[in-house]
Amino acid sequence: MVDISFLTESDRAHWEVLARGKDAHFEVERADDVYERTWRRPLDDDRIRGIVARLDGEMPVG
Repeated sequence: MVDISFLTESDRAHWEVLARGKDAHFEVERADDVYERTWRRPLDDDRIRGIVARLDGEMPVG
């Protein structure tokens, strides 16, 4: 079953795998601090909320 919910701090590792994988696919290089800033935005910004799709409780769906 697919579950859609808001990102939480515990999703960081899975999110980073997806983010870095996308960048590798498109041959984009980013510094580690860019990933940190990008990760913080959907958790700390009142105007942006991150959502995640989990398949059977596992995040790497998208």
